[in-house]
Amino acid sequence: MERIKGDIIGNGWVKRSEESEAKLLSQLNTIAKMREIQPPEGMVVASLDDGSLYDCRIPGPSLRFGLFSTTQEFHRHLRSGMELDPRLDTEVQDLIVQQNRSWPLVFTHGDLSSLNILVRGDEIVGIIDWETAGWYPSYSTPLPTRSTHKTHSGSMRLINSSN
Repeated sequence: MERIKGDIIGNGWVKRSEESEAKLLSQLNTIAKMREIQPPEGMVVASLDDGSLYDCRIPGPSLRFGLFSTTQEFHRHLRSGMELDPRLDTEVQDLIVQQNRSWPLVFTHGDLSSLNILVRGDEIVGIIDWETAGWYPSYSTPLPTRSTHKTHSGSMRLINSSN
């Protein structure tokens, strides 16, 4: 392993020229192609090494959870076992119906944000923090950089306009 020299992509974004922004966004669109990698035959919702998933944002007794043989099983875990019930709020029922669909698996970084993209000048030199990467339902963690918006405070906000 080696240390990558670079700054997070959001540092100094408001000072970048439109040309610089366009170069970086073009590179990010290339990185988005990793979601087109086809899962191995028989792959389930799992980490890259076909093992349990890791995500500190998912509540539970452990940071590791899964394997899941179907996307529906994965969603059931995220809902803590909650099943469709007419007594639930309509929005929750709609969510469960959506989650019960079949979802194709895609390769996903799992935590791709402006904090995990390193640049030097106008070149992306690294993507870091791969511990949550794996095979997830296709809606999971889409590349959040189809367009950008500079906020009044001067910070960069990444906006997803895909999926």
